[in-house]
Amino acid sequence: MLTFERDKLSNLVEEHNALLTPFRKIPGDILTEIFVRCERGAKRDVVPDVPDSFDRDAGPLLLTQVCQRWRNHALATPQLW
Repeated sequence: MLTFERDKLSNLVEEHNALLTPFRKIPGDILTEIFVRCERGAKRDVVPDVPDSFDRDAGPLLLTQVCQRWRNHALATPQLW
């Protein structure tokens, strides 16, 4: 019974890894373009003339939640900050 469950979960993991593989292969320069062109978050501007780019649900910070590689790349892209 446990072997069957393990095999079932392993197959599920393999199927999902296949879906993620193309995202892992995106070159760094393409990631930079995606990040730079991403709309910055401005849901709740504290100061009307200064958009809130630190909204974790929008803009560059949202992209840092995709995976560790995207997080590291976004944080290392000075154009975002």
